[in-house]
Amino acid sequence: RQSVQIADDCGEAGASGFVVTLNSNIRDPYALCEALHENHRESALFVRLEGNVNELPISPEFLYDLPINGVIDATGDITFFMHLIGAYSGSVYIGTTSMIATGHLMGATGVVLAAATVSNDLVESAFSGDREAQAELSAWERETGTYGTTMSRSIKIALESEFLVSSTMRD
Repeated sequence: RQSVQIADDCGEAGASGFVVTLNSNIRDPYALCEALHENHRESALFVRLEGNVNELPISPEFLYDLPINGVIDATGDITFFMHLIGAYSGSVYIGTTSMIATGHLMGATGVVLAAATVSNDLVESAFSGDREAQAELSAWERETGTYGTTMSRSIKIALESEFLVSSTMRD
């Protein structure tokens, strides 16, 4: 109910798209996506799959049952990504830095990643197959201590150095 209420508030503020994270904490992805779709039929709805692939609340074969516009794979698991691309015919986006170049080669639609807020050009280069850009993004992740985790800490560090914004600040 809280997710639906937050989406409703965002919709009233003008949001035209939503990303719902589906991980081991979500009990019923169908009910959640249906409720969001019911309240926001004109909005784009994407699901972000993250965490251990064995604990996801839905398998790629059943994603077509959800009223969604696409999937963001943030699992970082290449085997799962290959399964997802083969089983789901909709748009699949990469959601982890380490999989950008691979995702492009295997047919991903694009990248939905926080790192794009810091260096969109670098992410675009990595997605187009630039090995050096992929390596630079991976090195950046390792240096900021976010390898294998969410990018929020590294984004805050980059923004702090670029714009002199405190890394403890929330937006």
